[in-house]
Amino acid sequence: MRTTILDTLRAAAAPMTVAEVAEATDIPQTTVRFHLRALTADGLIVVDTAEHDGPGRPRLLYRARPAMDPSGPRNYGILAEVLLRTLADTPDAAARAVAAGREWGRPAAPVPTNRSKICSPYSTISVSRPKRRATGSA
Repeated sequence: MRTTILDTLRAAAAPMTVAEVAEATDIPQTTVRFHLRALTADGLIVVDTAEHDGPGRPRLLYRARPAMDPSGPRNYGILAEVLLRTLADTPDAAARAVAAGREWGRPAAPVPTNRSKICSPYSTISVSRPKRRATGSA
């Protein structure tokens, strides 16, 4: 349903109200509101307030965010190809590729080499084995 709502907003010529989205998708308004909140929280749509002159709350207008969909497909192969072509034209291409690989593979935070630093928070946990029941012939 969320994809249907997002696709409807992307195809719309103008921002839509909850009622308009519900009518266009044949989804109940309460369900549409639920999904619109989630899409807003995910940053996929934008909410604007309609101009308002009379009493009551102003209507909310929803539209798809005019940017790349962060949950959409990623074509990293194309990016890698472009980067490799660019890198290949440099005189020290091999050394730069190795340096880039090492930089990418380096952890963001130092990895502790002392095992006690890793295990010490768990040293206070005590686990005991359950007692075996005596089995015998009666």
